[in-house]
Amino acid sequence: MGTTNYKVYHSIISPQQAFKELYVEQDLIVPSGDSKISKSKRKRGIDTLSSVKVRPDINLKDQSDENVVRKKLTEHFLLLHDITENQRLKGELDRTTLSLNLYKQYKKKKRQTRKTR
Repeated sequence: MGTTNYKVYHSIISPQQAFKELYVEQDLIVPSGDSKISKSKRKRGIDTLSSVKVRPDINLKDQSDENVVRKKLTEHFLLLHDITENQRLKGELDRTTLSLNLYKQYKKKKRQTRKTR
């Protein structure tokens, strides 16, 4: 009985490493570089899959799909940024308008008190 037919879960391996090993076994990607990552890179959140290159014949359609998704996400987050900026500016405009109205009321009352004297 060979062990190649049975997959065993190893709790020592990170999910990224397990993912990489799965795809290396299936010959979908070709690893380039060391699969181990330093603690400083792990703390910064750099993925171990960044050192893995996908073969070009598989990646053609995925790359165009990735570009479309990237463009849509960029538009989405720009819209979110614009919305929050507009809300901030609207709040600032409302506060300024309220301040001006209060100042006008103050001026009116001040004039009325001068006339009554």
